[in-house]
Amino acid sequence: MLYIFDLDGTLVDTLKLHEETFVQAFREDGKDVDRAAVRALTGFSARDIIKKIGTRHPDGVLARKIELFVGRAHEAGETEGASRVIRELKARGHRVCIATSSSREMTEVFTRKFRWPVDLVVTADDVKRGKPAPDMLLEVIEAFGRPAVFVGDSKYDRQAAQAAGIPAVIIGDDIGRLEDLLKMDLYAGGK
Repeated sequence: MLYIFDLDGTLVDTLKLHEETFVQAFREDGKDVDRAAVRALTGFSARDIIKKIGTRHPDGVLARKIELFVGRAHEAGETEGASRVIRELKARGHRVCIATSSSREMTEVFTRKFRWPVDLVVTADDVKRGKPAPDMLLEVIEAFGRPAVFVGDSKYDRQAAQAAGIPAVIIGDDIGRLEDLLKMDLYAGGK
């Protein structure tokens, strides 16, 4: 079985940090944006969030946002059970991958920090269209095949999985916490 995980909000508790670094990057570019405006776009790539909010210097805001985030990444912890779930799935012989709307630079901070034994990482930097488009999921599936499941935390994650033709398990909707995934029998047609 191929398990594909979203990163932000699923494996790492980064939502507040993303919001704060977006707000600061926009402010430094002369645009006041509140955290709620950023939160409403959670699940989109940074580039798409910047495009939707709008700014005079999108590339500069993106570069600054990444710089601010990487500088503060030590503040973010993993979600409860993330390392245990990844390691247990690997021990059971499954492939474990990450497909995230974050940049490669931001994602590598966490894969190194938590020493996750993942088989492949696909980021927003690797595809033309971010979630809810299925592009990053399709890249992972192309590398390892099916059956596959996408584990995420947002409606955009579910939409991406549906568009890729694979089931989704959404934390907060389908399971209460990440560790509940280890109890699911996905071969028997679980979510």
